[in-house]
Amino acid sequence: MLNQETMKLLEKGKKLFLDDKFSQSQVIFKKVINLDSDNQEANKYLGLICLKTENKKDAWKFMKVALDANVEDSESWILFIHSLFVAEKYDDAKKIILIAEKNNLKSELVQKIKADIEYKDVQILSNVISKKITDYKESEKKPKNFDKFFSKKTDRKPHNYTIASLHDLKNYRKYNELYDLCKILIRDYPKNPNIWEMKGLSEMHLEKYKECLESYLIVEDLLPPDNKIIKINIASAYLKLGRKKDAIKVLENVLVIDPKFMLAKELLNSIDNKN
Repeated sequence: MLNQETMKLLEKGKKLFLDDKFSQSQVIFKKVINLDSDNQEANKYLGLICLKTENKKDAWKFMKVALDANVEDSESWILFIHSLFVAEKYDDAKKIILIAEKNNLKSELVQKIKADIEYKDVQILSNVISKKITDYKESEKKPKNFDKFFSKKTDRKPHNYTIASLHDLKNYRKYNELYDLCKILIRDYPKNPNIWEMKGLSEMHLEKYKECLESYLIVEDLLPPDNKIIKINIASAYLKLGRKKDAIKVLENVLVIDPKFMLAKELLNSIDNKN
């Protein structure tokens, strides 16, 4: 229970804060902290003062104490998450968001922060990519004797977070960065179909249709022969290159594998001239 002196200081500090007298209110709230170091309101207001002044990155320290003082207060969760984001403590913010969501916290601000952190993760990855120098050079034709050509490093597999990074770039439609990263990764993982497929996808969106076709043909060599989706991608690349006959042939082969495959039927029907 708060004593009279603490209550009077809190009321005075709040009034000064609402009047935008932040330096004066800060002095008052610090007096409260000296009397009661875990006081929730004083810590919350000290955090808010930090957010409104040049000490933004220190706000989380006070917001953490405020949250610890009352974990049932949803506002304290939101303010703590926001202050971690402002302090660029993205990993910590993600952890707290996860805990908050498990406790059914509902907040549009928190969802926005979560999305912003995910986007910043992609930006960081993109900046790393942009600084890399690669001497990777693509052949203009599909490599002959593919297994012999890629005889090295055949057993290596990329980490899950590497593949996740590719999906993040795809989801944010950052196709230039996706294309650059795939070219880098292919040097180390030349027989990984996921990377080649992502490369093909980026090339499709970047209108690099010839390269796209080459990438998808390599994926086809790496996957089981009955993989229907990659054949659809190959047919789409042929169409972009104006090679309708090749596209029709691929689609007809898909329907031999699975006569009921509607995607192949629809794409085949969409080709107006088969001659």
